[in-house]
Amino acid sequence: MFTATGELPQIVIATWTKVWSYFSDEDSEYTRAYTTDFDYYSGPNEIEVYIAIQ
Repeated sequence: MFTATGELPQIVIATWTKVWSYFSDEDSEYTRAYTTDFDYYSGPNEIEVYIAIQ
């Protein structure tokens, strides 16, 4: 799960950039499953991005 707080839509873009960066690193601890990912808006300026992993 990746989280961010701030202004929408910038935090959505920034959080997904973190996701792509994390999983493009060959040394990352997890491997994406590319099955189901979702965004959860936990507040007016908060987002949680859940990523399916293998």
